[in-house]
Amino acid sequence: MTGITGYRDKSLPYIKRFCKEYEIPWKVYSLKKEYGFTLDSIPNKRLMCSYCGVLRRGMLNKKARELRCTKVATGHNLDDETQMILMNLFRGELERLARAGPITGLIEDELFVPRVKPLRECPEKEDVLYAVLHDIKYIDAECPYSRYAYRNIVRKLLNTMEEKYPGTKFAILRNFDKMLPFLKKYYMPKEKPKRCKKCGEITRGSVCKFCEVVGEFNR
Repeated sequence: MTGITGYRDKSLPYIKRFCKEYEIPWKVYSLKKEYGFTLDSIPNKRLMCSYCGVLRRGMLNKKARELRCTKVATGHNLDDETQMILMNLFRGELERLARAGPITGLIEDELFVPRVKPLRECPEKEDVLYAVLHDIKYIDAECPYSRYAYRNIVRKLLNTMEEKYPGTKFAILRNFDKMLPFLKKYYMPKEKPKRCKKCGEITRGSVCKFCEVVGEFNR
């Protein structure tokens, strides 16, 4: 999904080359084309990560369903996963953690395409090393909006802990996976999920978060 100038667009040639080399069909979707705006047009840059997450997950789910996919494999690695775990713990958002894990989601629904994370036990440094050793070109750059992210603080904390106490990240992931079944059981919805009155997607309220964000830009 494109939408961040100088970041997403720079990686597309590398993805195209990789998919062509390994004969993998690929699709590119644009917020601009689909909804008439880009992530760069978000006025409050400090909310960029929140908006980006909602829009990216929403489009991934819709497009995966259109392509008749049964799963969406993402590139989240060990660093991503442990950062996510700590961020939600620090914020007290345990229900979000219940929806996480190697296969996302709490419910089975015809409108929801689960995301799987085959790289969640691979440290970021090992991913980079693999790419270098196998001549897989990639963009060695951070999102230009990452400086506003809460994740940055957690990343620095985790890297400091890992440097002083090797194995910290794996320990966090292992213990989270032990807790996950209990979290899922506790937060399992008692009722069938609602449908957004605007787009028909799954939602907890009358309008889904995706439509709320898109609505802000349409106004």
